[in-house]
Amino acid sequence: MSVPDELHRCLDELDIQGLRRLWSQVAPHLHQPQNDAEAEASLHMARTLAESIAVRKRVYSHCWLTDRGLPSQLPDHLRLPLERVGPRIVEGVGIAVRARDPDLQPVADEAQKAMCNVVEEMYADGDTDPELVKSRMREARLKVKRTLLGRIFNG
Repeated sequence: MSVPDELHRCLDELDIQGLRRLWSQVAPHLHQPQNDAEAEASLHMARTLAESIAVRKRVYSHCWLTDRGLPSQLPDHLRLPLERVGPRIVEGVGIAVRARDPDLQPVADEAQKAMCNVVEEMYADGDTDPELVKSRMREARLKVKRTLLGRIFNG
């Protein structure tokens, strides 16, 4: 197999060992990856540039690199469809409050509204720390319970 064909195969199949072996033979005077992790990052970077590699594989390598905080060389014209094709991490908060006693459901509904308001305000201010959000949600829920149930809740 020719060198270009072998290089393409290594890129296409993510063959780290094959790439390291080939690179040491073809370009011993250039920087050689010190370990498999460095070689893997280089391989993914090369895949984002290689037009001969399938777009889905190039997008995968782009995601692999960006998930690890590494730069990607994926061309801009392929990045826009990436939003539809590739995975995205989206932060969110789930809130559900139910009362065992149906007569207390209005209190639960008010507690849920208060918790939602707290989350919306915090996210609008850029406060997305999960522990802080949980703490403020608990405070909002307790405030509603104390306000609406008064002495019953406070003992």
